Amino acid sequence: MLWAARWIVIAVNLSGVFYGVRAAANAMKATNTKGSIINMTSILGIVGLAGTVAYSSAKGGVSNMTRASAQDLASLGIRVNAIAPGFIKTNMTKDVLQDEAFNAMVKANTPLGYAGDPEDIAGAAVYLASDEAKYVTGIILPVDGGWTCR
Repeated sequence: MLWAARWIVIAVNLSGVFYGVRAAANAMKATNTKGSIINMTSILGIVGLAGTVAYSSAKGGVSNMTRASAQDLASLGIRVNAIAPGFIKTNMTKDVLQDEAFNAMVKANTPLGYAGDPEDIAGAAVYLASDEAKYVTGIILPVDGGWTCR
């Protein structure tokens, strides 16, 4: 069920990214700098999950904002991409991943069969920020153990 109190998630997870993209783009434009902006979305911005209406909506918005921003900023040499993490072992997820039923659900729905590590996300970010990705813009890169390929 969607409650108004949960909709505040939009302010954090969508509006916050918008302000970050705007600040980065303005700084790059002011110094005539080409560069890379990397947003964080989520697999839940690609596929929804029951009980996550506000979060999934916000992350879906981040994904489409990334695509639109990539088009708007390309002529300035600014690339905009996003990483869509799956279930990653972090301080934020450690409690829920210790729940036996939840962990079983993650394993059952992740073809690789486990939650990822923060280093998995870091590797994707390093690639997207590098010159190796100079021809990559407007993509949403799932780093999800295969969750979104099912």
